[in-house]
Amino acid sequence: MMMTTIETVNPLIPETLKGRSVLKMTDLSSAEVNQLLALAKELKQLKKAKTPHQFLAGQHAMLYFEQPSCRTRISFETALVDLGVNTIFVKKEEIGLGVREAIPDVARTLSRYVNAIVIRHLNDAEIAALAEWGTIPVVNALSAGHHPCQALADLLTIQDCFGTVAGRTVVFVGDVQNNVALSLMQACALAGVNITLCGPLDYPPDAILLADAQAVGQVTGATVLFIPDVDFAITTADVVYTDVFTSMGQETETVERQLRYADFQVNQALMAKAPNHAIVLHCLPAHRDEEITHAVVEANAPWIFEQAENRHHAQKALMLSLMA
Repeated sequence: MMMTTIETVNPLIPETLKGRSVLKMTDLSSAEVNQLLALAKELKQLKKAKTPHQFLAGQHAMLYFEQPSCRTRISFETALVDLGVNTIFVKKEEIGLGVREAIPDVARTLSRYVNAIVIRHLNDAEIAALAEWGTIPVVNALSAGHHPCQALADLLTIQDCFGTVAGRTVVFVGDVQNNVALSLMQACALAGVNITLCGPLDYPPDAILLADAQAVGQVTGATVLFIPDVDFAITTADVVYTDVFTSMGQETETVERQLRYADFQVNQALMAKAPNHAIVLHCLPAHRDEEITHAVVEANAPWIFEQAENRHHAQKALMLSLMA
């Protein structure tokens, strides 16, 4: 089987992304987001056709993970291997970022060894320092404040379902303060997707990030809202999205959070108020019968697991654009 050459996808690669770091969705422009979606679609087709596409053969990438991971690690590692990149997986205790060794020293050393760093680390400031002191792309694979790679996969899934993303409406239900909700809000604003965040009135999304997303939406045509009335919001949804009520590091708040968000469960009664064509997405892992019922997960399993698969394709597009 003949391998596809880089020239076949070169027109789809955003030239402006080469060599850059992506730590949050707002590190990307609207044009770059749309180009990444087009590139991800092409790479997904190559994968489905089992056409080799080792465009980055001979390069190396380090995956540094401080938290457990299923989808994030495997999707990144397989995507990079598909591109011909040698991956090196490193755990927290092996480097001890900012503890065993100063971040500037780690960044400058690793920049001599590898061509990119993918990092899953809760401290946003330390990820930013790694990118600042290094000379290679750094990609935020999940932090306390941001999850841009998940948001790219979410947009790709909406594109898969509806053909285009602009003009669609996403309703996020539950903890609108978490990293998934905020990155999704930013991604939707950039891509011209309407998004309504639905959660308790006294637990709103970050006011500055909300205002910034609304300003972006004024340019792209996206409406960005926060309202507590989920029954009203869901009546216009193309996509209903939820995430766990208790994220990693918040385990001591589990009972409190279950009570706080009890009225924001995505269940059959709520979905009965949504348009018939609406799909449900969840970034996983799901706490079934907590933020979403088992029945709703299974009814939407094809799209939820397509969304999980799309982590691979969206991240492949991003890494190719940064490392090409």
